[in-house]
Amino acid sequence: VFRGWWGSERQFGDQFVPLGGAKRFVQSNPSALCLATLLGSLEVFEVTSIDAVRGESYRMCMLFRDLVKDLVDSKHLQILTPAEYERSGAQLTLLFPKHNHESVFKQLRQQGIVTDTRHTSIRIAFVALYNDDGDVRALSDALHAILSS
Repeated sequence: VFRGWWGSERQFGDQFVPLGGAKRFVQSNPSALCLATLLGSLEVFEVTSIDAVRGESYRMCMLFRDLVKDLVDSKHLQILTPAEYERSGAQLTLLFPKHNHESVFKQLRQQGIVTDTRHTSIRIAFVALYNDDGDVRALSDALHAILSS
């Protein structure tokens, strides 16, 4: 059994009394192998900056807003996330006043579009490190097809 020092009820002494569930496997330090996998993701910032990544993500969010403006105007789609750069993040929260959001979520998933659903909304995020305008257009096209049926 792989036991973590911080996974014991007793931090000192010679007895290991495991905590319940996954907590019993907690280590004090991440393994070197796990940390090595992070190196590649950090190396990207040698050629760009977090501000550039954020700017590109925001640009894609604004492109999406432009592409679905007709759906918003016709009340098939509501975007809860503020459009202002200072008030928005990388994610947009979408409501579907005339449609069941679970149905929209499932239809998007069937088309290979990964989103997140919470309560009565769907959340989308355009991540500049691996999304591009083609992904933005694909989502827009899919929503147009789904919401017009």
